[in-house]
Amino acid sequence: LLDAGKDSGLDLLLEAWGVEVGNNLVVDPSRTLTGRGDLFVTSYLNHPITRNMEDITSVFYLPRSIRPLAYENGADPADRPHVSVLAASSANGWGETNLEDPHARFDVEEDMAGPIPIALAVERGPVPGIDVKIKPTRLVVFGDSDFVANKGVIRGNIQLFMNALNWLIERDQQIGIAPKPVLHSKLLITQTQKRAIFWVTAAAMPGAAALLGLLVWFR
Repeated sequence: LLDAGKDSGLDLLLEAWGVEVGNNLVVDPSRTLTGRGDLFVTSYLNHPITRNMEDITSVFYLPRSIRPLAYENGADPADRPHVSVLAASSANGWGETNLEDPHARFDVEEDMAGPIPIALAVERGPVPGIDVKIKPTRLVVFGDSDFVANKGVIRGNIQLFMNALNWLIERDQQIGIAPKPVLHSKLLITQTQKRAIFWVTAAAMPGAAALLGLLVWFR
């Protein structure tokens, strides 16, 4: 669980596992409520961890990019880890390199263009061609820790984290079984939905009532 703007000391270890940790902040105007502090994930890539996450929303808070490492030609090791993206921003998102700027704007020369991965699953097994009975080693990397903190307790976050944990310990039969329901609920809406609700409740509905009143008065 690697937060943006903090040095975990694991970058070199993760490189050996085929994971590149970005020094950035993933911003996605089309999937946020606050504009920068959160990132909604409503669709996931195909993996055992996410196979039962359709139509379930998870929310990450100030995530950083977590990408599969691109090997140069001829540098691909024989026991290369298999890296799978679990969750990412939309194509409208980007990796903002200026972590101090509260008004983030995409800079084509400095920022990473979306979609930006923010969660990966890694699996490394025996070297191909060698017949040995060795179980694969597994690793899951998230570009955020707050999504499983107390303030981030929502159904999607809990289920994603528990699915990852069950996959890590090879308890595959438990993946996708929903956790106990949370005793409180949150309304998760994007900025676009928030604006739509505002205009419907503050303009359209009062305007319709006023128009109807004028028509009655005119008659």
